[in-house]
Amino acid sequence: MAIALEKHGPYALITGASHGIGEEFANQLAKKGFSLVLVARSRNKLDSIASRLSGTHRVDVQVVALDLMKDTAAEELVAATSHLEIGLVVLNAGVYGFGAFLDNSLEYERNLMQLNMVAPMQLAHHFGHKMAQRKRGGLLFLGSAAGFQAIPYNANYSASKAYVLLLGEALNYELKPLGVDVEVLAPGMTKTEGTGAMRGVDMGKMPGKAMDSAQVVAEGLERFGKSPLVVPGSLNRLIANVGKYLMPRRAQTSFIARMIIPALVKKP
Repeated sequence: MAIALEKHGPYALITGASHGIGEEFANQLAKKGFSLVLVARSRNKLDSIASRLSGTHRVDVQVVALDLMKDTAAEELVAATSHLEIGLVVLNAGVYGFGAFLDNSLEYERNLMQLNMVAPMQLAHHFGHKMAQRKRGGLLFLGSAAGFQAIPYNANYSASKAYVLLLGEALNYELKPLGVDVEVLAPGMTKTEGTGAMRGVDMGKMPGKAMDSAQVVAEGLERFGKSPLVVPGSLNRLIANVGKYLMPRRAQTSFIARMIIPALVKKP
């Protein structure tokens, strides 16, 4: 089944909702009649999106301005939404950037792990409990094609998305008998304002064509509940299968590095 208000509503909580894929999730879910909880750091951006969506689609849109890199962020978000029945959680917030691992600060790498791994795990644990008690609901993790293999000069990010992939696939199995759908949506390069200004790389020099965020989100919502893993775009699916079945892992790592190095701002 695809996303359905009857099973996955009435409220959808979206992290990283102030732009890009997160904002597009808000657009498409509001159009389907979901009330929303939008979570990101920028209250001004969230308020603007909330005003637009509530006015256009006549749904309730609530805003939680919160930095999910904080150690206490999950607890604060749980407290802020305790009065709502949240039937769908879109775990979209994340940080990404390129550069040699040793050139990045330890603080940067720890913050990446907090936002990309720890916060989604904490929120999935809390809201998964609530959904299992109601025997309905859904968790949608934003993974990445980067999680399918090691990516030099993107090492910790790709490792974090491998964690998300394996966590989501395992939870799909565990929670399905409890009435909770779980999906990992793993896009390749996607056109957003975030990728346009990505840290440490000139995206204009990266190989391949970026997908539109609306198409990425539409495929994720349409195939929700049908598969634990959704890779949007036929070309992305082809590349993922070539890497999985036809190329040794060491060769694949070397091949990816050779594609990335010309686009790095600081060459190794």
